Amino acid sequence: MKNLIKILLIIAILAVAALACNLNLGGPGTPTETVEVSEAEAESLIETWDQAFQTARETGVVSLTLTEEQMTSYFALSLSKRENPLLADPRIILRDGEMEIVGSYDTGPITAD
Repeated sequence: MKNLIKILLIIAILAVAALACNLNLGGPGTPTETVEVSEAEAESLIETWDQAFQTARETGVVSLTLTEEQMTSYFALSLSKRENPLLADPRIILRDGEMEIVGSYDTGPITAD
């Protein structure tokens, strides 16, 4: 009986240690829709930005309209140039007047969406 308790205790300790070594924090999950990241969309964002402020210098009014594709591409490509990017597979979602940034975060033992 004492051997059984020792074995169960060892199994419990190993299970807790395994959980501590790889903690998945979950999160809301990534959206089902995908956005194709492209250099063209990122460059389009820069051109749209520059044009908006060129017009503002002439008229005194700034009007800027960006798409999810432009913003996601620019953000993802900017992050990919870093040695240790904060997020993997980032996505910018524009809905109901709000902007949401989603992606995966992985530091080895901790993973979150």
